[in-house]
Amino acid sequence: MFVPRTVAPSTVAREGIPEWVILRTRRPNVLFTGWHAPCETVMATLQPYLRSPIYFWAPDTALPAPGDVTTLLVCDVATLSLDQQRALLSWLDQAAPGQTQVVSTTALELFPLVEHGTFLDTLYYRLNTIRLDAPAHRVVIEH
Repeated sequence: MFVPRTVAPSTVAREGIPEWVILRTRRPNVLFTGWHAPCETVMATLQPYLRSPIYFWAPDTALPAPGDVTTLLVCDVATLSLDQQRALLSWLDQAAPGQTQVVSTTALELFPLVEHGTFLDTLYYRLNTIRLDAPAHRVVIEH
């Protein structure tokens, strides 16, 4: 299990608004990073803060019509091909601002992929509105 936190808590703290309120009312895109968590784990944790209908997008399937989905979940976003990234970016451009939210997961840091040209910078900034980092797993050895 993880404890959600943002990369820039100063923005949240300055406004005095809890993160769950931002997730529910402002509907920002969320990038969940860290250990390779199954999408089910992410969804179980974030479910109370997301609006239905929630669509799990598998990159080998077509994206739904933007108006048909309130929350789009994209697992392992770092593994998307450039064509799939372009399709997702085009879908985001068609979606009504503030009406559709994308929750994406990745076990890899995306910025180095952006620097190497294997991940679109525009998509990176669109998905990385709020970043939730999973804490590092630690093995505790008892003696």
